[in-house]
Amino acid sequence: MRKKRRFNTFLLQYALPIITLSIFFLVRIYFLDGRVNLQAFSLLTLFIVIHSTIGGLISGLVALVYSTILATYLYIEPIGSLGLNSNTNFSRILAFVFGSLLIALFVSAFSNNRRQLKKTSEDLKKTTKRLRRVMDSIFTMVVILDRNGKIREANWSYADSLNLETNELVNKSIFDLDPWNNNYDLQQSLRLALASVNADNPVKFEHKLIIGRTVFYAEIAINFVKEGKYEEIVLAVRDRTDRKKYEDELIKSQEILSRLIDSNVVGMALADLQGEFIETNDEFLEMLGYSPEEFVENGLSWLEITPKEYKEIDQQKVDELKEKGYMTVFEKEYYHKDGHKVSVFLSGVMINDEHVLCLMLDLTPQKTLQQKKDEFISIASHELKTPMTVIKGYLQLLTKKLSQSKEDYGDFISIINFQLDKLNTLVNELHDMSKIESQKLRIHMEELDLNQLVESSIKEVSPFIDSHNIRLVEEVENLKIHGDAIRLEQVLINLLTNAIKYSPDGGDIIVTVSKEKENAVVSVKDSGMGIPKSKLKDIFTKFFQVEENTELREGLGLGLYISFEIIKQHRGTISVESKIEVGSTFTIKLPLDNYETFTIL
Repeated sequence: MRKKRRFNTFLLQYALPIITLSIFFLVRIYFLDGRVNLQAFSLLTLFIVIHSTIGGLISGLVALVYSTILATYLYIEPIGSLGLNSNTNFSRILAFVFGSLLIALFVSAFSNNRRQLKKTSEDLKKTTKRLRRVMDSIFTMVVILDRNGKIREANWSYADSLNLETNELVNKSIFDLDPWNNNYDLQQSLRLALASVNADNPVKFEHKLIIGRTVFYAEIAINFVKEGKYEEIVLAVRDRTDRKKYEDELIKSQEILSRLIDSNVVGMALADLQGEFIETNDEFLEMLGYSPEEFVENGLSWLEITPKEYKEIDQQKVDELKEKGYMTVFEKEYYHKDGHKVSVFLSGVMINDEHVLCLMLDLTPQKTLQQKKDEFISIASHELKTPMTVIKGYLQLLTKKLSQSKEDYGDFISIINFQLDKLNTLVNELHDMSKIESQKLRIHMEELDLNQLVESSIKEVSPFIDSHNIRLVEEVENLKIHGDAIRLEQVLINLLTNAIKYSPDGGDIIVTVSKEKENAVVSVKDSGMGIPKSKLKDIFTKFFQVEENTELREGLGLGLYISFEIIKQHRGTISVESKIEVGSTFTIKLPLDNYETFTIL
């Protein structure tokens, strides 16, 4: 493309003048037999004018130089030389050269300006068309005005809203058209904007507009454009009805959220994922000892008021929040303003990508109540245990003295002993439950022979066996573990007595000691009434009892709960399998590598 353009330029500026002038001179010499004269020089000047017009200054200069040389060489005597041997000829040629040069300069400049003007005019038309297409393709209403509000241009969107053509709006005052003519406040706002807008001060305002029967909220932007002495003002009207509705709904939602936060009986706070509380209710601030004024002035970060032992679980909950959009309820602690720790139940839900609504329930009243309950159970069990011990001692002394008497009171004494044992069991269970819940159940680890521990537990319950037969199966002998002998024996006796209790028709109770991988295993299997499948999941919860209004129902339902906690503190597990009218099997697994001597809780 460039080579072709260069060739065309060369042809127009250099080749064409030489070709045309050569033809002219040949015609004049051979056909008109002309000599050089004023008429001939005028014709040459005409050629220079034509080439200056067509090819520009270079083409005119080429024509000037070539015509001067040929005219002097061919027409001035002597022919065949430059012919400048006389002052007349020299003056004539010099006048021709300077005159033609001035003409070439003037004509080429005029032609260039004319071509440039034509090109500018065409570009302006194209730009105007493109601008019109762009303006008409915009759904935003766009109007070009002067300072007085007279319309110079308007796009299709505005014209269509008025059911007019765009050319019908030109030179009309915008204040005579909708929506500016039907709203005094809107009209005054526009007049003020047109008067004050400049290149450094664009104007924006929002207003409700009415065009025909259409009502919408709009953002009106007014910009000033100046090019030299040419000034115009561009007015753009953007429909913001949806955004206005969204903003109104957002404001309502925020107000509702604020009312909800302020009126709720639980602590509520809006926080970001970086740890800053953005808004809180009074309940939450009161929970931590801060006033609303302190929160507004200094802010509050949940990272700063969280004890370090909760940092890891907090991060887990934040990850859960990001993944699910909410986090499950968990218990944690915050630092109170005075330094003590406040226990709370905490949950949260994502409001958007950056903010979470936290709900916190102060557990201080529950903790206080639980502590008082534990203290009461501990005191009550201790106070009950003391007179029972005394009664038991005197009962043993009485038994010894009555044995020397002729009267037989053995049955009465046995009944009293049995009831005292039951009462002692209830008190011990209450006492153990209190220790478990107050985290004071002490486990003293020592090396034990599990086989011997099982055998001694069986001996403990043997006096209560009538129609039952306890059979011990030892798949492994001398199985050594580490544990608390008293507490583990308590668990085994509980399982054995339950097996006897829930097998009222007698039968075998099979106790198996075995080894499974890295665990020592003890199982107690009976052939009694079994446990319904629906109740198996609750069998190890406190106060739970399988019986419903039967003669077998007795005790507080704490035995298996306490057994579960004891095994748990030994880092073991206890489980049950059962079928109705077939029997139940309780299985204890204790780790063989549990060799650390420690005290838990």
